[in-house]
Formats: sequence, structure tokens, C-alpha cells
Amino acid sequence: MTETASRSHRALLVRIGQLQIRLQTQAAQQLGEPAPAQKTTPAEPPESPATLQQLSNIFALSDFEQEILLLCAGAELAVGWGSLCAAALGDPRRRAPSFELAQTVVQAPHWSAFGTGSPLRHWQLIEVGAGDALITSPLRIDERILAYLLGLPGFDARLSRWRTPVFAAEVLVPSHQQVCDRIVQLWRTQPPPPIQLYGPDLVSQRAIAATACQTLGLTAYHLDLQRLPATESEQRQLVDLWQREGQLGPVALILSDSSEPALAGDRGVPGRWWGSRAPGRRHPVSGSVAHPPRTDTAVAAGVFR
Repeated sequence: MTETASRSHRALLVRIGQLQIRLQTQAAQQLGEPAPAQKTTPAEPPESPATLQQLSNIFALSDFEQEILLLCAGAELAVGWGSLCAAALGDPRRRAPSFELAQTVVQAPHWSAFGTGSPLRHWQLIEVGAGDALITSPLRIDERILAYLLGLPGFDARLSRWRTPVFAAEVLVPSHQQVCDRIVQLWRTQPPPPIQLYGPDLVSQRAIAATACQTLGLTAYHLDLQRLPATESEQRQLVDLWQREGQLGPVALILSDSSEPALAGDRGVPGRWWGSRAPGRRHPVSGSVAHPPRTDTAVAAGVFR
């Protein structure tokens, strides 16, 4: 673990420790007991974990939403957290964090954090378990998000079967290098547009796209559209997970479909994969698509940033 990651980890545990004190205080109130003695309050507030601040910037999280994430992270990192949650709610059966618990122990709660369109739920930063009501349903932090908070490298396991690494070419022919340079130039703009490459040679197209990615420090992955999930809901989740992964790390996705010449022009692939205006998105990606000759194959490449 790097020094930066170690420092962020320590700051994360300090923030979780603050929540632990609030849970203990609430549990004492439930029992009609005095609040537990606290250590001397530091002169300055503890620093926010760098990874938590990064998540907040990426997904536009409010202070309350950050605290919900910490409440869920505590369940994974702190011993006895389940007992504390149950004691704070006065119900031994309810050992998991919930929106109700967050409202009880966190300052400045707001209902918009609970909706399906909120950053926490749209980007699947937390998972809502089964329950009689949304506010009392158990919450759990997403495994990929927990790893990010801890400063650990990772990739969403649900994308494992939907990603194939693509490597840059050692040398591109001059005409292909010119195309690569143009892609790099376009992707240095904000927002970086999706790119369409057309021609009879899919291998060369992927090499051009991968080389552009390498130039910009991006890890390139390939997805064959013929391997997409069958249902619309599964496809939507796949798109959302890829978009989230692109926000968490420097990755680019290369799409191809040799069976469908008009890859994007007729099927709207960039609109589906890169054009969504999701909650918390800093700059939604958009771009126009030219219709290719029908005899050509096509590759689409984009950066989720």
C-alpha cells in the first residue's frame, strides 16, 4: 500500500470511528443511559479520506450521502458494527445499516438520497436489500466501491466476462498513425467524444484505438456486441457498470460488431454507451456519428469521463 493510500485508509477509519461514537450515543439514548464518555475533541476536524473526496467529486455526493457510504463501510470494516446498529435502532433484529439509521445518526439528512435517481443508487454505490419498506431495508456498500475507498486497485467483478484487454501496436503504418493522432487530439477535449472507425480491417481498427488509449494512459478493453446480455435490463446494467468503471479509473472501451456494418449509425450505440446524463456525472459524453459505407465493418471507441 502506498503512503497516499495508507494515509487515506487511516483517515477513513477515523471518520468511521466518529460514526461509531454517534451510534453508541444513540444506543445509550435508546436504553435511557448517559452517553458514553468521549475522547477530547481535536482542535481541527479530521481530514476527509482522499478516496471519499474523490468519490464525492466524481458522483456529486452530498455530505449526507458520504455519511451513508461511511455507515455502510463501517459494517464491513469495524468489529461489532451490527450490534451497534441494532442497539441504535432499539431492535436486535436490525443489525445492518439502513436509511432510517442514517437519518437518526447523521446530520442534515435529505430524502433525495434515497431515490432511484440518486447517485448512491443510480451508480450502485450501495445495494438495497429486501425489506418491508425502503427506509428500513438493509444497505450494503458495493464491493468495488469499498475497495476504492480503501485505495485498493480493482475492477468490478461483474464486468469480468465483458472485457478483453486490447494492446497497442508496436508500430502503426503512417496513415494509421495519423488517425491515432487525431483520436488523441479529440480525446484531449472535454468532453471526449466517442470515435467511430470504419473499414474492412477490424484488427487494424482495434490497434489504432488501443494505441490512442495507451498514448493517453488509458487501459483499453474490447467488447463484442454479439456477446451482450439478452435482456434490456441486463444490457442497461452492463452500460451503467462500464460507465461507473470509467469514472473510477482511466479506462476506455472499444466496441465492435462485424455482423452489423452500421454499428452506430443505425443502432445508436454511442448514445446508449456514452451519452447518458446520469446523476452526478460531471460532463456527459456525447458525439455525432457519420454513416459508413454498408460494406465496411465498424469499431466504436469511447472514454467514460
